[in-house]
Amino acid sequence: MGEPLALLYTFHMFLIEVSRAFQAAGVEFALAGGHAVAFHGAPRGTFDLDFVLLRDVENYQRAFEALKGLGLKSSIPVSVSEVFDNLDSYIRDRNLLAWNFVNPSNPIQSVDLLIFKDLSKLEFEKEVVGGVFVPILTRESLVSMKKESGRSQDIEDVRVLESIKSKS
Repeated sequence: MGEPLALLYTFHMFLIEVSRAFQAAGVEFALAGGHAVAFHGAPRGTFDLDFVLLRDVENYQRAFEALKGLGLKSSIPVSVSEVFDNLDSYIRDRNLLAWNFVNPSNPIQSVDLLIFKDLSKLEFEKEVVGGVFVPILTRESLVSMKKESGRSQDIEDVRVLESIKSKS
């Protein structure tokens, strides 16, 4: 297997691993970001997995424990309760839109929890990935979320997603 295919396979297996861990822990989640964009037909290079969770302290605690069980550690020294107690301030004053977790022994394993969004306000569909049901944000929810961010990569994702939609 060539290096690009091996890397793609690694990301695919990591997505399955995280999804299984979230499901086993009862986490309400959906895949977002570049990997979700790829599922909608616009593949692009990205290293981390982005997830939107139901914005609930217990749900985030379950996600925190599931990620910890996979060997991932928070990139910032905060607890779930600290994030929730300071959520508005973190987003507004520190521009902390994503809470990053990384595996110190395998840094390619990186997960962002997109704390600026609440899954209850978004739509998702379930896809089977490697025998596991993975909730993935719908194209419409992705476009809406990416338009809101205003980052150049997100604007490009919107352009590509909308062009794919108009061709179908």
